[in-house]
Amino acid sequence: MKRKITKDSLIERIKEIDTRTKGWSNAKIDKIITNAFVELTTVAQPFSNSVYEDLNPYYETGEEKGSIVLPYSVLSVYDMYLVKENQDEDLYTRGELKNRNENVIWQNPQDKDTIYFNLESKYAYDLEYDAIVAKYFYIPLDADFTELYLFSDEAVALETAMEVAVFEAVKDEKTAISMRKKLSILGGNLIEPEPTDFPSPDRRSIFAGYYDV
Repeated sequence: MKRKITKDSLIERIKEIDTRTKGWSNAKIDKIITNAFVELTTVAQPFSNSVYEDLNPYYETGEEKGSIVLPYSVLSVYDMYLVKENQDEDLYTRGELKNRNENVIWQNPQDKDTIYFNLESKYAYDLEYDAIVAKYFYIPLDADFTELYLFSDEAVALETAMEVAVFEAVKDEKTAISMRKKLSILGGNLIEPEPTDFPSPDRRSIFAGYYDV
């Protein structure tokens, strides 16, 4: 069961952790929330998203090489592939063709938020794919939300991450370091949930081949 976390509840908790934050500007409070999310993602990856990019405009203009920029601050992409229309977008649907060839779709390790593709590659097998699907973990950096949902152990870890961020904001480095050690211990006990489409341990690597089997 996931717990609902509202932005208002986080703001209230910040002011409870240290009363010196009362009266701080919205921008400073938002920065604390953002920093708390950054701290949380050092021990868990609770935020995932997917992008479906229509390729038809590229075929129509003849631009068969290009890139797409993923929204949010990307931690890591856990799958990316080209897909035909009407195929199941889930990762592992047996019998569905999804092209993951690194000559057709890839990332530059120095540019985590960008997916590159080459529809002219011989490894595209002369097929006209309809879309690129990219699935990834991210950090919600702008604190522009009203609510989110976390598993109970993630919510507990977020509480400690909030304490780290607050004590750093008020320049209490000693307490911040202590809270960060606590967060690390909590992280070691987290049961990390997989996204609904993430491969199970008994499945082969998501980048092991060009086709699902």
